[in-house]
Formats: sequence, structure tokens, C-alpha cells
Amino acid sequence: MPEREEKLCNKERDDTPKPDATRAFTHAEIVKITNDFEKAIGKGGYGPVFYGCLENGHEVAVKLLSQESQQEYREFLAEVKLLMRIHHKYLVSLIGFCDEGPEKILLYEYMSKGNLKEILS
Repeated sequence: MPEREEKLCNKERDDTPKPDATRAFTHAEIVKITNDFEKAIGKGGYGPVFYGCLENGHEVAVKLLSQESQQEYREFLAEVKLLMRIHHKYLVSLIGFCDEGPEKILLYEYMSKGNLKEILS
């Protein structure tokens, strides 16, 4: 794992299994999880993706719905509802979401080896 990520997620990892239930996060919790959106790790179809660390030490990818994509709010809701129901070993898990005011954010399981495009290259 890159050194930078070790510093961001300096909490002792709790090895208890991840909860099956997807939960809602507040924007303040997201700011804390991402250390104020310190480390951008990519850009998705909806907007930027940031590295984060939960209180239990689990790493997450935090995907923000950009303000320009607000018209895609229906797709955001559909993605949340679908991923709350689907669990498969070949899909990253949806850990949680934030739907607070204008903030539309998804939290996914973090893949430390990079994204699929990087792995296949």
C-alpha cells in the first residue's frame, strides 16, 4: 500500500466483518472520513473520487456527484437503491451514502490495487 494512504488511515483496523447494511453518513462525517477531501484518487462518471478511512480503519473510496451532474440525481438514487440490494464477490460493496442538501456522495469499498482499467493494463 502506498505510504500516503498509510498516513491517512492511521487507525488500527478493526477486522470485524463489514456490516451488510448500507448506512447514511452526514456531510460532516464525510469530511472527517476523507480528511477534508485531501486525497483525490480518480474521477468517475459522476465526479471526483477521494480516499477515505472509516473510524473502524476500513478504507473507502468516496465518490462525489458533481454540481454539474445534479440533473443525474435520479441515476444517483437508482445506484444507491440497486447497490444496497446487490452483493457479489466481483463488485465493490456500497458502504454508505450522503444525501444531505446539495451533497450527493457514495462510499464504496476501497480497492488498494487500483481500478479495473489499471489492473488490466
